[in-house]
Amino acid sequence: MKPQRLFALIPLLLLFFQYEPPENIGPQEAAANDNFGAALALSGEILAVGAPGVDLQGARNAGAVFIFQGAGHDWREITRLTPDQPQELSGFGSAVALDGNTLAVGARFEYNPESGNGSGAVYIYTHNDNDWALQDRLVAPDGQPFDLFGYSLALKGDTLAVGARAANTPDGRRDSGAVYLYQRSQGTWLLQARLLPADAGANDHFGEVLALGENELFASAPEHDAPQASNSGIIYVYRRQGQVWTESDRLRSESVRPGAHFGARLSLGGDLLSVVASQEAHAENASARAILYGGDFGVVYVFQRQGEQWRQQARLAPNSQDPQNNPVLLVNAVVDSETNGGARLAITSYGRITFFPYQLRDQEWQAFEPVTPGEMFYLSEGQATAFSGDTVLLGNRFFARDDPLDQNMPQLDSAGAIFPVDWPE
Repeated sequence: MKPQRLFALIPLLLLFFQYEPPENIGPQEAAANDNFGAALALSGEILAVGAPGVDLQGARNAGAVFIFQGAGHDWREITRLTPDQPQELSGFGSAVALDGNTLAVGARFEYNPESGNGSGAVYIYTHNDNDWALQDRLVAPDGQPFDLFGYSLALKGDTLAVGARAANTPDGRRDSGAVYLYQRSQGTWLLQARLLPADAGANDHFGEVLALGENELFASAPEHDAPQASNSGIIYVYRRQGQVWTESDRLRSESVRPGAHFGARLSLGGDLLSVVASQEAHAENASARAILYGGDFGVVYVFQRQGEQWRQQARLAPNSQDPQNNPVLLVNAVVDSETNGGARLAITSYGRITFFPYQLRDQEWQAFEPVTPGEMFYLSEGQATAFSGDTVLLGNRFFARDDPLDQNMPQLDSAGAIFPVDWPE
């Protein structure tokens, strides 16, 4: 059965079965369609959670970011961040990036008088203990309507990368995408570069996902066309020397496949980079018909740094052990290199089986048993994922929370939640 049909049936099924949700983390105040958990960012003991569907001061879906402090399964909400002038449908909180005491929040649909509807904005906050303050608000200097500036974010120290996946090229190639690099100096964020690949094409969506290391940027274009392979996808790698960013590499899978959407998600951990090809079939010879009628798809590629180059180290396509034989539809992979037992990779998917743990040992990825938070069957988007020590935090913005006036049934559809899941021993 297709995921969309399953999602439609879940409210009906819950009328006949006792509803016992698994352990989850949510805000102190929740409402239907808040989409809490749409984006996660973790730095130390601080967790930022995007909820772009929150209504504010009569502005529908203005958005908010909830700040938690804690670790593992134990989190305490300490504040909520919202724009001073909420805009309806702004998308505030649809993307977040956190490093040290600095938080960047994307508002991809925000209106700007100079550039129109959907041109987008990014808010920068800093905190001292529990005191959070707005440091800056960034907009693209050349922004146009529906560029979606702030669609993606990556933050490292005083460097911020902002993706505008729908920006047009100067010569008119629509929705090609662009990436803006900012550098902080004495509390002020200055535009350092605007990146656009030389071979950018219409609808490439360059900058849809970003990852930032030390003087190195990874920017995906999941709908880039390779020769005879439309929408196969590509990752552009840039390096900074002094104040100048230059393209240094391009990453593709060893076997380029049409329609794979390579680069739908990225995660950088030390010398490892995980890349999701969200529309690539698990079986290399799978037909389009097999995918359409319930085949597994979504593949994770792992690249490893070798000197100054990145080389494909593995292709991972987890197999479902669901007794109902539901298809595995991978949507995200997050790599964690900060562990004594070897690098870890958390792969998430739609459906009952939502978490596939892998650990790197002797250059081989060892698969553990798939993990589901609790025993309940529910549809999880699974895109927002973060490591907190030996706990993996899974965001599900579609989760229906209990109504405070009726504890017997979930009434707050798409309020959202985060599910903490322990890493297997």
